[in-house]
Amino acid sequence: MKLPTTKRDAPAAVWRRMGLAIRPANDIAEAMLRGLKIDEEFVGYFRRPRSLKQLKLWWSLMKLLVDHDQFPSLEAASDATKVAIGHCEVIIFPDSGEVLMIPRSISFSALRQDEFNLLFESALTVITERWIRGVGSDALRSEAWNMIDGPGRVGDRVT
Repeated sequence: MKLPTTKRDAPAAVWRRMGLAIRPANDIAEAMLRGLKIDEEFVGYFRRPRSLKQLKLWWSLMKLLVDHDQFPSLEAASDATKVAIGHCEVIIFPDSGEVLMIPRSISFSALRQDEFNLLFESALTVITERWIRGVGSDALRSEAWNMIDGPGRVGDRVT
């Protein structure tokens, strides 16, 4: 398992909730905990690590768009999808009024998991409403999972 990283690319401490307690889930978190004074208060924040499997699912959706001749490459499909759902910077040139839309990153350091979840659901909607019509979001998601897992997987996927 690749550990999530901070913005400085240092490995992050990973914690696991167990009932009403939080326990270290990797060596870095354990070392951090050992360095804290007992009975002293500390302030921090938690964020969920991004799902590598979900990022792979994003790219399998982009492959479906390429396979359906909607875009010439995975990158073009991804950029167009990000622009279509508003995950982009909008630049308006003051002299000409020309509008330029620059897709934002979906990298692990650019988005939290909850943000990527919303982005992903929006992408499914845009894809099924604009580019691959006649298929529902659930069917599209299932097809994308099959591209990752293969048709020989056992049982239904729990998402």
